Amino acid sequence: MKENPWNSKKVAGIFSARSRREVEAAFSKIFHYGKYSDVSFDRGIIVFKEIGESERGIGKEVLKQPVAVPVSTLKTFSNVMEQVGE
Repeated sequence: MKENPWNSKKVAGIFSARSRREVEAAFSKIFHYGKYSDVSFDRGIIVFKEIGESERGIGKEVLKQPVAVPVSTLKTFSNVMEQVGE
């Protein structure tokens, strides 16, 4: 988790996964690891955790605002393809 450069009252996190199933298995657990700057899960089981040496997490300069979508709006590839075909 990181200090949010666009809203100092909230944090920002980077979440990367191999599949939607991986996201669903680990996402609810991520909030229990707030003191760590890097955590990794495999099928919902934590396999790595690390606290980076810094005052508050790992700082990264963001030059432009990244694109993001709420996890709840994610769809399967076939659902997207069906909508494109309409």
